[in-house]
Amino acid sequence: MKALFKVIIIVILVVISICVAFILLQIDSKNTQQEISEHIENTYGSICFKGKVLAIHRIRRDGRTYGIMCVKVDYSNTGSFYRFDETTCLKIQDSIATMPIGFIGEHPIEPNKSILNSEYVEVNMNKTRKMIFYDNKGNTNSKSLYYRNNNLRESDLSLCD
Repeated sequence: MKALFKVIIIVILVVISICVAFILLQIDSKNTQQEISEHIENTYGSICFKGKVLAIHRIRRDGRTYGIMCVKVDYSNTGSFYRFDETTCLKIQDSIATMPIGFIGEHPIEPNKSILNSEYVEVNMNKTRKMIFYDNKGNTNSKSLYYRNNNLRESDLSLCD
């Protein structure tokens, strides 16, 4: 009987430990996402540009496919800009913007397909904190500012040169 009681106590303690660990991981993840959002706002919040999509490069790393979009800039409030850090990246040089578009998948879902078929993009115009993608049929897709480098390497920013 004592052995059964000990096993029950140990199982209860293990379950409680797992629950506490899960809660702590969720809190840490939420804080990290908030920090990244603040970093994007502070670093990129004043930058806006728009232009024709020249190419979208697919980069496959660690079993996932990510995208880098090359944009021929028609308008920008920033002549040139370069930033690559542990969480974000963007390059604007010689009227070409090189920006991450995130995880696009091997077989993209509908919202990603519309981004991959974009012909024109507006980024943070009028300080909206949005990226608006236009396809050749006039359809639009918008998403929040996204500069996360998601497994990209600094050398990937030279793909649009």
